[in-house]
Amino acid sequence: MTYCSQLLESSMITVDLHDTVAHAMEMMGEAKIEHIPVLDGLQYLGMVAFDELEDTDPTAEVIAIQHRFIKPLVRTGDHFLQALRVRSKFYVEQVPVVNEKNEWEGVIGMTRLFARRDQPPRGIQRCHDHAIKFHPGSTYRNDAGCASHQQGGSF
Repeated sequence: MTYCSQLLESSMITVDLHDTVAHAMEMMGEAKIEHIPVLDGLQYLGMVAFDELEDTDPTAEVIAIQHRFIKPLVRTGDHFLQALRVRSKFYVEQVPVVNEKNEWEGVIGMTRLFARRDQPPRGIQRCHDHAIKFHPGSTYRNDAGCASHQQGGSF
């Protein structure tokens, strides 16, 4: 079983609740991201969208639009599929990961998340994008009807 803590990336940029809107927009522009996590110390407060920042006075602190934050998150002990659900619900590029105290741990990036999703479970091997059940020490059974392997064979 794969947990969110195993897919964690700690390199995601964040902004502090007291940073200016202009600073947050600058960081998001440089990183080419649509949403940025907002922290108060180590406490994760949510994410703010670039569109929300555009409609705000650039000299204001990010706290001024706290009511517009979205709150996508998973916990370190959650199964990685929960991160896929959160990503689908909130349409974010990165899924924030927090611990049991709601403290920032990092994010799960989509590349890493989708790579894990596309990995077959143990005992399954892929061939030509078809799932093939693997039976160690014997021939495999082709459950997907892969034309290249309909004659049978072994790994």
